Amino acid sequence: MTPTLKDIEGVELLNKFSNDKRKAHGLPAFAYNNDVYWQLEKEKLFCNNWIFVGFAHELTEPGDTVPVTVGGKPIFLICNQERRIQAFHNACRHRGLKLVDHPGNVGPRIRCPYHSWVYGLNGELRSTPYFAGSDQHSPDGFDKTQ
Repeated sequence: MTPTLKDIEGVELLNKFSNDKRKAHGLPAFAYNNDVYWQLEKEKLFCNNWIFVGFAHELTEPGDTVPVTVGGKPIFLICNQERRIQAFHNACRHRGLKLVDHPGNVGPRIRCPYHSWVYGLNGELRSTPYFAGSDQHSPDGFDKTQ
């Protein structure tokens, strides 16, 4: 069961904070150093809301990438061929290796440094070298879109 703020600090403290008629200038102190609160925040806030992670002027050319971490999860921003900024999990679908280590331009594709799986700038899986053996790149029934 997911904890609530009441579970973390109790009803009394939350009521005191909520009922204080002075203008609030931040969260209660426990919000900044409580591990359970951090887990709740990652689950409820970062996964369900827009979060500022960068500036558009950092991603102006197709292939420009910026790796960031949001709520403890690695993602990367990328400017695609249509010059639209997208965000993806910064992990290869095959073995989970990080795809983008540093800000910069990856060119027309993203290549995993482990087994060389290749992704387009829109996130689509384009090639899976030797995935089905030394003479085949895609096993029978393997759907790259899935």
